[in-house]
Amino acid sequence: MRRALAILAAAFALGVTGCSSTARTPTVARIDFAPKAEIDIATGCADAIGCTSGSTAEPSTYLTAPHVTGSGQRVRSVAEGSVLSVTSKVGGTHRVTGRVKDIPIFDTGQMVRGNSTAVVLQTPGTVVITDTTTGQRTSLTVRPAPASPG
Repeated sequence: MRRALAILAAAFALGVTGCSSTARTPTVARIDFAPKAEIDIATGCADAIGCTSGSTAEPSTYLTAPHVTGSGQRVRSVAEGSVLSVTSKVGGTHRVTGRVKDIPIFDTGQMVRGNSTAVVLQTPGTVVITDTTTGQRTSLTVRPAPASPG
């Protein structure tokens, strides 16, 4: 009986601690969805493309230059895989598209006041961003991701 209990105890100990190997288990990559740049469809002249404050020919709606969320600091380039936030802060419908050369890389679809979307920029190059409603354009350079080792 003692021998049976000893064998059972040893089997239980192996089951609890297992016959582990030093191989690591796979993990899920951490993805950063925080926007690296933001573009707004807004009214007023602040940070707008081609805006001259006080001009009588000013349109009422502007596509802002890419900027750091919350600071208004201009962003000229981001790394491949970065997130761009596009927000409509005006009435009416607007649609924002992005192209690298002649290749479409994103389309927000129709947006109304309060709508916002996140776009992952995966194509390196100069992205020409257009508000198709007003025809206003801006651009943002997407830098290639560094080569991964191995």
